[in-house]
Amino acid sequence: MGRLRATVSGAKTAGVDDPVALDRTAVELRAGLTSAAQGIDANHDGFIDATAAEAGLDQLHSQLQAMLDREADPKYAPLPRKYLLGIVRMPDGKWIFTSIRNALSRPNYGY
Repeated sequence: MGRLRATVSGAKTAGVDDPVALDRTAVELRAGLTSAAQGIDANHDGFIDATAAEAGLDQLHSQLQAMLDREADPKYAPLPRKYLLGIVRMPDGKWIFTSIRNALSRPNYGY
């Protein structure tokens, strides 16, 4: 995500009064967004590896999809719908109240 931050920072500092500088910034912005999405071949080996230095959003998506494909017992399936206040209907038809955020954190006594 460092490449995205750098691209956003470059876009914010672009001068709008100079058409040549603005054109150059647009080209840099496109290159930055492309590398953030597709990754970059930082070590010049001809491949974009799933490492922090090279990976982009495409590689992240592939890794997440592979992780979901490995789920077997039970196979991952998102809940079809979440209701107000964290009330969800389970596949067996039962309704439960769940709040993962509160279950994993310390007690919160107020806002």
